[in-house]
Amino acid sequence: MPQPLIDATRDLYAGRIGRETWIRLIEARRAHRLVPKEHEDNEGHRRVMCPAEAGKVQCPIKSRSMGRGVQLPLVDPEPSPAGPLKVYRRRSITLAPPEGSKHWQALEYGGEQWQKVYFRLRNSVERYNGYAKSPLAEAMEAAGGRRIRGIAAQTVLLVFQWLTPTNGRSKTGPRPWR
Repeated sequence: MPQPLIDATRDLYAGRIGRETWIRLIEARRAHRLVPKEHEDNEGHRRVMCPAEAGKVQCPIKSRSMGRGVQLPLVDPEPSPAGPLKVYRRRSITLAPPEGSKHWQALEYGGEQWQKVYFRLRNSVERYNGYAKSPLAEAMEAAGGRRIRGIAAQTVLLVFQWLTPTNGRSKTGPRPWR
């Protein structure tokens, strides 16, 4: 995968690219993914194909993938003393359950559905944090209400501060257990 595609999220957080460029780069990663060849078996093993074998990219190691179309990205695998990776030498490989589950995601990273779910969840967490830290609501940042040392003791006192009304304020905010 080209370096700009690898560094897309890092560049977004560093402010070197905008969100639209990030979305475009994340979308371009799709061509470089392993392609499922069949469903996983009863034990969780899954057959996957190299993207060049599936016709998603052109690769000089798989000469039959070259010249399929100028719109396909050209990959340049890094040379290694051990030779090309196993996936480059074969048409497909089998991923064992630990290998497959390690990289499995319910939603494709950066995809449209991922953005809807992730950004909605993040907005709700940030809203909740704002409520908890507000001096007019929970005032969790005000250490004056927790005059004790140590992170464990501070945590216990924060829980009690959260559970009991103080200074006549009502606790009308969101509760994690409801």
